Amino acid sequence: MPKFMGVSDEDVSLRGFKYTSVKVERLGATEYTAVTIIVDKTYSVRPFKKGLEDMIKTCVGSCKKSPRALNLLIRIIAFNSSGIQEIHGWMLLGDINLDSYDDIIFPDDVTNLYDATLNGIDVMGHYLTDLYNSERIVNANGIAFIITDGDDNASDSSPEDIKVALKKINQEDAMESVRTILIAINDTDSHFQSRLETFRNDAGIDEYISMGEVTDSKLAKLSQFMSQSVSSQSDALGTGQPSQPIKNFKF
Repeated sequence: MPKFMGVSDEDVSLRGFKYTSVKVERLGATEYTAVTIIVDKTYSVRPFKKGLEDMIKTCVGSCKKSPRALNLLIRIIAFNSSGIQEIHGWMLLGDINLDSYDDIIFPDDVTNLYDATLNGIDVMGHYLTDLYNSERIVNANGIAFIITDGDDNASDSSPEDIKVALKKINQEDAMESVRTILIAINDTDSHFQSRLETFRNDAGIDEYISMGEVTDSKLAKLSQFMSQSVSSQSDALGTGQPSQPIKNFKF
């Protein structure tokens, strides 16, 4: 697996989730938008492993071109029932070599969607609150993308745990706003769609995007949607309001 540079030693969130981050001495801005990408790496995504890796690469590459690129921090995790893999902890865009995203997803096992989502939300809240309390930043917001092709069948946590975590993060002084987007790929089955919609509602997730049958072209469009959503959330920082959903985006 490629080694990502630019992160420090491990830190631990309130729930005991371990994560890594850029050294605080290298943070040159007083406000940041934190981007969390939570991506499924279960057995069923094997046919489009490379497409998912390219999607991540394209999304991060687009963020690098943003006028507010210096105010973005990105953390990426991948999940299956064997565990939650931190592909990399909180990194500045300038430290990321896009080629490091090649061959980083190794699909296997089943789906611990709830645990992974809770990890992403909890770590984001803990990290930004820690920066705020240590006076490293004065303001922040966040956006989380949860990408899956399966219903949960292996988690210890529940959607209610996620809802509680989101409520807490939205009450933190450090956080101006948080947006969460659940993205379903290969969700052609109506029962599966219904289960994910229930998860979205029970967990308090803001938006549910249904992509239907996945193709490389749809994954490329997904990366565009994600980068536009990041830009919108970043532009909203300082307004006191979350960004609005990207309208009329077709996959």
